[in-house]
Amino acid sequence: MPDTLTPSEVEEIRRLVHLGFSQPQIVRRTGRSSATIYRYVKQIKQEQRRHYAAIRQQRNSGVREESNQDNEQSYGDSEGYETC
Repeated sequence: MPDTLTPSEVEEIRRLVHLGFSQPQIVRRTGRSSATIYRYVKQIKQEQRRHYAAIRQQRNSGVREESNQDNEQSYGDSEGYETC
């Protein structure tokens, strides 16, 4: 049966990953098996990738909306122009 970590241990591993610690360093620091640390680090990194992908997608959609609004403001109003 695989090791189960306490919530505080998971948060410690998350913090160490964020700080750039390697998996062997985390193993030594926590005293847990390398298989357990590997499994949790893999899960943490997958969560980070999904999180950052969602942020990128949100930012990209926001940029497109802003650029569309700029175009509407630039071309949408013809007041002030003289007609021939």
